[in-house]
Amino acid sequence: DLLEWGEKHIDEVDLLLPGIGKRGRWLAKQIPWVENVSAAVFSETIPSEAAHTVWQTGRKAARLFLLRRLRKTDPVLALDLTASSWSEEPAEERAEFLEAFKIGLSMVDEPFLEASLDDRSKEVRKIAADVLAHLAQSRLVQRQTLRAQALLKFKAGGFLRKAQIEVVLPEQCDKEMIRDGVNVKPAITNGLGEKGEWLLQILRMVPPSIWSKQWGKSPSDLMEIAADGDWKKLLHEGWITATIKHQDPEWAEAILKIEPRRSLLFNALPPQRRLAFLISQIQTRPLEGMELLFSYSEPWGIDLTRLALRHMRTYYLKSN
Repeated sequence: DLLEWGEKHIDEVDLLLPGIGKRGRWLAKQIPWVENVSAAVFSETIPSEAAHTVWQTGRKAARLFLLRRLRKTDPVLALDLTASSWSEEPAEERAEFLEAFKIGLSMVDEPFLEASLDDRSKEVRKIAADVLAHLAQSRLVQRQTLRAQALLKFKAGGFLRKAQIEVVLPEQCDKEMIRDGVNVKPAITNGLGEKGEWLLQILRMVPPSIWSKQWGKSPSDLMEIAADGDWKKLLHEGWITATIKHQDPEWAEAILKIEPRRSLLFNALPPQRRLAFLISQIQTRPLEGMELLFSYSEPWGIDLTRLALRHMRTYYLKSN
């Protein structure tokens, strides 16, 4: 059953391997249809000096798991292997290889990813833009930041006047914006309209700390100011996605205080800060805090365990 699960959840096979142990690794090699888990097991034992041979001659699954492993242990070698055969790879495999670059991502990868924005495959271009959007110093993020700064203006408050964020929608989605990952025909799901969706896509790539520094306001202040304006949905959604993408702890904590059920933000907090925030939430907002507890993967410790047990019964009664 575990091996069958691993075949269907290729991105989580690394979590499976410690659980199946030596016996599970042996069994994976004996069953023909267990290709992904078997390839992951195979990649564990490949020495770096043999990586080039496996890359040139191995099956797709083995190459992908080798790449994922090297992105953790030797990202430069992983980049070299990918670049060495890039022009010969089918579009589907180029896309999967680029997804692996989110592991161990650094500015060393930036020139290769920037060049991939001109790939002949639309899917590859899309993934390249998404991966680059995680690199705050990448040229793509710098371009998107300049676009966003031209469209968002902070208006300071005064006598009987509240501070506000002025939003100007882009007039068109030009070729440069499309190259940088903006979908010219987005699905309109947020009631923002086409131009609003273009701006939302841009805003999702910009490190949220940009706005705090530029406008001299804390993340909490900016979330509150945006909540009073006409563009609350656009700004909040853009900032939340950007915070997850760039793993900004200041913004993550500020947003979690307003929207505690955004569990992906929880992982942007450093371990000690995450624990302190979780305990505080359970103490002050038990229902939301207990839901957040299910996203906490660290050992609980005595204080958190006692607190969780104290609120467990109440949580289940209210949630059911």
